[in-house]
Amino acid sequence: MKKSIILRPLKDSDVAEHTDLLYSSFNSWYWKHGWGKNYFACQPQETSIFYDIYNDLTPGHSIAAFDENTNRMLGPCVARNEDIAIALIKREIERFKGTWVLFSVPMEKRKMVEQMYAWKAI
Repeated sequence: MKKSIILRPLKDSDVAEHTDLLYSSFNSWYWKHGWGKNYFACQPQETSIFYDIYNDLTPGHSIAAFDENTNRMLGPCVARNEDIAIALIKREIERFKGTWVLFSVPMEKRKMVEQMYAWKAI
């Protein structure tokens, strides 16, 4: 079976899977990097506040990657390197032209930050 990844806006029906993925991936990453405790000190379902906030700020524009064959969420839009991330962000900005688009860009990713400033992102 061919593995295809699609990007699409999150729907309300995706919230449970999104919160579980967010909760487990953040906590796992912080444990592996010496934090010594869970990053989220709450129940997994309480991380749905992130979906609520992002959806309130930019309704229907929270994007995630999904396996096209299984329709399982692979994760919020993330990329393996800065060039791919910049290309994905540009594509989504063009797709939602005329509306607000919200992206989180790690400040230590200098190339991405510089590109955001070049695009006059606020």
